Amino acid sequence: MPVAEGDTILLDFWLAEKAARIFQAAASGLAPPADCSVSEWAEASIVLSHRVSPRPGKLRLEPYQRLPLDWLKDNERVVLIWAAQVGKTIVMQCFIGWAIDQYPGPAMVVCPDQPFAKRPPSKNSFCQR
Repeated sequence: MPVAEGDTILLDFWLAEKAARIFQAAASGLAPPADCSVSEWAEASIVLSHRVSPRPGKLRLEPYQRLPLDWLKDNERVVLIWAAQVGKTIVMQCFIGWAIDQYPGPAMVVCPDQPFAKRPPSKNSFCQR
C-alpha cells in the first residue's frame, strides 16, 4: 500500500523523536561521575533499615568517619587505628558503594580466610539477603 507524503513525514518525525530519547538515555549513562566527596555521596545515597542500625533512615556519618572516607578517594592505603565498634565496617561499605556507583567495574574484597568469606551475613550486616 503506498504511503502518503504526510504519513512519511509523521513517521520520520516519530522515529527521530524516539532516536533522540534513546540517545539521551544512553548519553546520561556516560556522564562523568559526580564531583562530590565520598562522605557526601554516602550520606546522600545510603539508607539504613531498622534491621541494621539503631538509627534507621538516611545514613548520618560521625565526624571522625568522614575524613577516612574522603582520604580513600585519593589514596591507595588508609590505616585506621580505632577502638572496636566505632564504625570501621560502615566506612568500608560506604567506600565500596561509592566506587561501584561512581566507577563501575570489577572489584575485589579480601577476607582473612575462606571460612570467613563464606560466612552468611549477620543480622547487623550492611548487606542483607
